[in-house]
Amino acid sequence: MGLFLCSLVSLAAWIYGILVLARGITIWVKADQQQPGVQFLVKATEPLLAPVRGLFPNMTFDISPIIVLVGIAIAERILIMLFAGIFFAA
Repeated sequence: MGLFLCSLVSLAAWIYGILVLARGITIWVKADQQQPGVQFLVKATEPLLAPVRGLFPNMTFDISPIIVLVGIAIAERILIMLFAGIFFAA
C-alpha cells in the first residue's frame, strides 16, 4: 500500500509538473489564450500560479511556474517521506 501511494504521489507530481511547465511556456511565448489547449492549461494550473504571481506582482518576467515547480518537487518529497515513514517503519 505504501509503495502504491508513493508511486501515485510521484505520478501526480510529474503530470502536474508537465502541465505547469507547458503553461509556463505558453506564458513566456505569449501563446493565443483562445486555443482550447491553452485554456485547459490555464484552468488546470491557475489555482496554484495565481497566488504565487500575487507574491511578485511587478515582475517583468513571470517566474511563478518555476516557483510552483519547485514547490511541487518539495511537496512530493515530503509526502513520499511521510508515506514511507508510515508504511515502511520497522
